[in-house]
Amino acid sequence: MGYSGESLLDLLGGGNTREPTRRAMRDIAREAGDAMTRRAAANTPERTGRTAGAWRSIPATPTASGYESGTENPRPEAVWLEYGTEAHDLAPRRADARSSPEGPRAGARSPGTPALYPLARAAEEVEAEIPAIAAGPLTEWAARIERGAQR
Repeated sequence: MGYSGESLLDLLGGGNTREPTRRAMRDIAREAGDAMTRRAAANTPERTGRTAGAWRSIPATPTASGYESGTENPRPEAVWLEYGTEAHDLAPRRADARSSPEGPRAGARSPGTPALYPLARAAEEVEAEIPAIAAGPLTEWAARIERGAQR
């Protein structure tokens, strides 16, 4: 199907596309970062809800090739949930002995935890949603280009 609007030279010439394109890229990056934040929180187990609630969007920032955004979580548990932990010894924080099924003891051995990848899973889910995420900003981009060509 051919293009039937304004002439392509009018649409794409004369710097008509630079600002609308930057705005669309920024909006898509921002919306994708926000979606990743929501997905990462949803993928994070909620024993207390503190780690799931700590995910924050990283603002869209310009790069050499467009814009980038994402999500972050300052809680150390987020790293443990993402990558898991190896088996390790647990030392008491105070001189008090820890209670265990076998009775009081001064320390314990953790078998480690498996990686749950809440952030990696969020990135994969958002990647699949990019066409839907981009639809609104691209529709607005096309409208801005059309309006600019009519001036």
